[in-house]
Amino acid sequence: MEQMPPAIDFTVWNSPAFSEEWEGQASKGYANFKTPPPNLLPSLDNVPHGGDKDFKAYRHVEGNWYLFFFYKPP
Repeated sequence: MEQMPPAIDFTVWNSPAFSEEWEGQASKGYANFKTPPPNLLPSLDNVPHGGDKDFKAYRHVEGNWYLFFFYKPP
């Protein structure tokens, strides 16, 4: 996983993720960064997922605040 700038994460949703498309664990929450994080997307709807590596994506909200989606494979 790539090196990320220091942040504060608040997880607000965490669930096993099982569907026809993918399985593993997924969580969503808020993060506060001093600089923009990697994997910054315009939307977290239909985030690319799957594969055999952890994946975390962000969407900017306001100021230093971002929403995140995290996927961890089984």
